[in-house]
Amino acid sequence: MKDYRKYERELRNLLNEKGFNGFRVAGSFGEFDVIAFRNGIPYLFQVKTTKNDKVIRISKFELRKIINFYLRHNTLKVFLAVKFRRDWRFYHAFQFKGFLTFPTQTIEIRKNAGLTLEQILNF
Repeated sequence: MKDYRKYERELRNLLNEKGFNGFRVAGSFGEFDVIAFRNGIPYLFQVKTTKNDKVIRISKFELRKIINFYLRHNTLKVFLAVKFRRDWRFYHAFQFKGFLTFPTQTIEIRKNAGLTLEQILNF
């Protein structure tokens, strides 16, 4: 089992360095591992990691939870945050809506389709 707490703390610290007020949701069993506020706007992050530096595979079940939350509260910034081998990429929930119709149960997400932290600052 991976030590996700390490990556959740890493993301929280990275966000705090960029002016967010970030919090790790201790023992998170819900959709999100890190919640951060910037200029009064909440950002929610589901954290995943991979040793691969080009793609990550994630289940449609997990994506559906993120998408459904976004659709219920579409004013929120809802992201899948992926720690690839060397750096972070961020994927907004609306990027995944089309994936739910795929016939497979696991979706392959490419690193280059994600945003950098600097890009989500202006999102």
